[in-house]
Amino acid sequence: MRLLFIVLMGMVTLFSGCSADEDPAAFLEGEVRLVMPAGLNSIETHFFIERDQRSFIANVLSANNLQPEDVTQILPLEATFETRSGIPLDYINEISIRAVSIADPNISVEMFYLDFVQFNEDGLIQLLPSIADLKQILLDESYDIEFRVTLRQFSAQTVIADFRYRLGVYYEQ
Repeated sequence: MRLLFIVLMGMVTLFSGCSADEDPAAFLEGEVRLVMPAGLNSIETHFFIERDQRSFIANVLSANNLQPEDVTQILPLEATFETRSGIPLDYINEISIRAVSIADPNISVEMFYLDFVQFNEDGLIQLLPSIADLKQILLDESYDIEFRVTLRQFSAQTVIADFRYRLGVYYEQ
C-alpha cells in the first residue's frame, strides 16, 4: 500500500510540473561593439563596461499593447560574441556578460556566459543564457553592459568584437 501511494504521488508530481514552454510576448535585441586592447594578461579578470545601452522597452511594450506592470520576466535567450576581423578567440578562457542598473550600480545580473571557451574556437563564440530575470534592470530605458573576460594567454593584438543578444519579454496571460 505504501509503495502504491509513493508511486501515485510521484506520478502526480511529475506530470503536474510538466507544461509546454511558453513563447515570449516580445523580444529585445541588441548589439554592442567591444574593443579589447592588446597586452592583456592571463592572471586577472578584465572588466569592460559599455555605458548607456538603450533597451527600447517602452517601444516594445506599446507595440504589443502591454504595460510595464504586465511584464512578469525578461529572460536571456541567445547571444554571440564575434570578432570583426575573424581573429580566433581561443585565447579567451571564460567570458561573462552582465546587465548593470544605471539607477543603482549595485544591481548587476548575469545575462550570458561561457565558462570554458574551446581551444579551437574561431572568431565566433556562442554564449549560454543565464537563468536570471532581467526585468528589474531592463524596465528602465537604459542600462550598462559589463564584460568580464579571463584569458588563458597574453593578448597579442587589439580585438574588436560584436556582442549580439536576444532577450524574451514574458507577461501574465
